[in-house]
Amino acid sequence: MSIQALTDASLLRLSPTVARALAASDVRVAAVFLTELSERVQQLVLEIPDDVFMTVPQRLARHLLDLASARIGEAGPADRAAELVVTAPQRELAEAAGTVREVWSGSCGGSARPASSARTGTGSSSSTQPA
Repeated sequence: MSIQALTDASLLRLSPTVARALAASDVRVAAVFLTELSERVQQLVLEIPDDVFMTVPQRLARHLLDLASARIGEAGPADRAAELVVTAPQRELAEAAGTVREVWSGSCGGSARPASSARTGTGSSSSTQPA
């Protein structure tokens, strides 16, 4: 496995023991950890209703939009106005929707080949219709 930074980055690696000791002895370190952890918890709390109450097609659409959003961040200014196509393996989409491929296949129109891509353009919405 290899990792490549998309932008300039610095990496700090601390053992859990050292991180706890630093947080206990320096309020600035503790504040940084507290801020990061509270943001993560807040995001999780906001996602719980979506994960619990959304239907499988809605969770699938949300995942495709998340993938599209990530692609928009990677795209250059000239590409952002163009149509965006996001392609993902069916297994990944099923896992993201919290189900198995056969269940979400049936929930997306009963097709044996459910959508595995979404097309979005400026002012348009994503599609999760079967191919």
